[in-house]
Amino acid sequence: MPIQDLEVGQLIHTNNGPKPVRFVSRSAYQPYMLDLCESLPIRIQACALGEGLPCEDLYVSGDHAILVEEHLVHASALVNGATISRTSIDDWEPSHSIVYYNIELDEHMIIEANGLKAESFIDNAPRKTWDNYEEYQALYGEERSIQEMSLPRVKFARQLGSSLRLTLRHNALTRGLPKKERELAAV
Repeated sequence: MPIQDLEVGQLIHTNNGPKPVRFVSRSAYQPYMLDLCESLPIRIQACALGEGLPCEDLYVSGDHAILVEEHLVHASALVNGATISRTSIDDWEPSHSIVYYNIELDEHMIIEANGLKAESFIDNAPRKTWDNYEEYQALYGEERSIQEMSLPRVKFARQLGSSLRLTLRHNALTRGLPKKERELAAV
């Protein structure tokens, strides 16, 4: 189900079983604004992290973490220039907004986005920046802190382990090859 269609109270799959959505935040930006602060979305192509991972292209903010080899890896650290790339201002219609959504749960957990395991909202940035912050306040009043999961966080590419670097390089080199050639390249 698309993230924008989720509703408060709806159950979603997490690493700890089904949990209710506490809130779905929404923040819309003009592409040029995100370009000015180098915050345009990261595009993770289908199968960039393995077969079906993700199952279709996924766009996330650079600070959004993906679960990879038991690490929360920021999307910006995964950029390889081929299968995972920073979008450019030319990729977006100037008259359309780019909308970032976040799913807040009662706890910081792992959820799925297009088949890829990703983190739920963690309050590293203030909720007051959300376009629908007033809705959040009407439901919950004061903001609360969320305890971050006790998984290592990788913010920069230089922190990636060698096995993940090899996987990313391999996927970048073989992306787009016919299945038979991908299998040969994997040997």
